[in-house]
Amino acid sequence: MKILFAATVDIHIINHHLRIIHALHEAGHRVDVAANGDYTNADITRKYNICFSKNPLSTDNLKAEREMKRILREEDYDIISCHTPLSSYFVRLAARGTRAKVIYTAHGFHFYKGCPLINRTIYKTMEAHAAHFTDTLVTINREDYEAACRFRLKKGGQVKLIPGVGIDLAKIHDQAASKEEVRRMLGIPEDAFVCISVGEVNKNKNQLTVIEALAEDFKQNDKLYYVICGRGPLEDTVHQRIAELGLEKRILLLGYREDAVKLLYGCDLFFSPSYREGLPVSVMEAMAAGVPVVASNVRGNRDLIEDGKSGMLYEPDDRETLGRIFRKLYGDASLREKTAETARLEVRKYAKEAIDPQILALYE
Repeated sequence: MKILFAATVDIHIINHHLRIIHALHEAGHRVDVAANGDYTNADITRKYNICFSKNPLSTDNLKAEREMKRILREEDYDIISCHTPLSSYFVRLAARGTRAKVIYTAHGFHFYKGCPLINRTIYKTMEAHAAHFTDTLVTINREDYEAACRFRLKKGGQVKLIPGVGIDLAKIHDQAASKEEVRRMLGIPEDAFVCISVGEVNKNKNQLTVIEALAEDFKQNDKLYYVICGRGPLEDTVHQRIAELGLEKRILLLGYREDAVKLLYGCDLFFSPSYREGLPVSVMEAMAAGVPVVASNVRGNRDLIEDGKSGMLYEPDDRETLGRIFRKLYGDASLREKTAETARLEVRKYAKEAIDPQILALYE
């Protein structure tokens, strides 16, 4: 078969789909990729650098749609595998009239419970429209699955729930390090209590809520540390707030870290305070590394975490509850250990060994 993978930017393909592309190539299929960027490898027969934009109002997306129409007409693919919302919308429009089967994987709809009105107005309308040209719509969490089931797909179309893209548990475990090693590397005392978040520093990831909810705890207890791995548009704002609180030495913005998984093994608690998630890999990595998770009660997080058993959930702006959960876990090592062990067992269902066969079955 001839299969085309499409996404807005190369990094999405690199982070989430290379393993499946390799398996398809090894099975004798030709796999091409269309995305903004120059990445390619031995499993990709042809790479198209397409000017997709993340801005729904950008005219680049109209140019990208025209280019995709030309490519799809010339190449006559058997399957088009779409990823990321905006590029998938325009690729599905371009695929109208072709014989290709269209598989769209929604890695988290841009509309969700509690989202701004503009998200429901623009993104939900776009998703409902493009569903008419979709053979299989794959969702990765329960809320999106229920929403997708209300769309009208192509005749004979189907909605499937596949929880994520599969994490490599062996790779996570191979990066294990002692708490002492990680803390020496970060310049943190060995007897400290260390919390961590991993993700872009932006409004959605909501790290400021954690900082402000726990500021008094940090001021009263010099054993507490919070490290944030990631870069983003709110870095300066977060730096400024940390300075205002006088916590520069104990709330550390580490920037982007390729060794973020290794750092997990030096930490006592993981925070996922986002307003919106699809199915967060960072939470799964923390579960696999045995770090208890405190997460906002939003789509994606609540798919992974059973409150009070494999982690703790709170409403994303409820600082009082967040502080209460933190203090409970901080003061109870046996509860942290029990929670972490439950999560270690639970996360196995999201391993690549469980997920890859479900994804590859889409292409059979």
